[in-house]
Amino acid sequence: MKFKMFIAISLVLILMGCEKSYKTYYDQKYIETIRTSKGDIMVFTDEDGQKNGFIISSDKTFKVVKNKLYDVDISLETISQHEGFVQQLSEVKSK
Repeated sequence: MKFKMFIAISLVLILMGCEKSYKTYYDQKYIETIRTSKGDIMVFTDEDGQKNGFIISSDKTFKVVKNKLYDVDISLETISQHEGFVQQLSEVKSK
């Protein structure tokens, strides 16, 4: 019951736009930036080789180097938009 209540409250907050969630994708290897008419997409691969594409917000610019590892912070906009934007890139130092 508590879990259902938590989900309901979270959903209401998200729909109201009162909450911005962030998710970090760790150890992403930068591959390329794809330019489209609807916006640019940065493409990374994770350690399993799976490709991940992230939308770049029009007000952000990033200087990245191909094949370097980055931790990618993504903001998750309201649930009705279903879009995530790159907010920050942090280069991963050698392990």
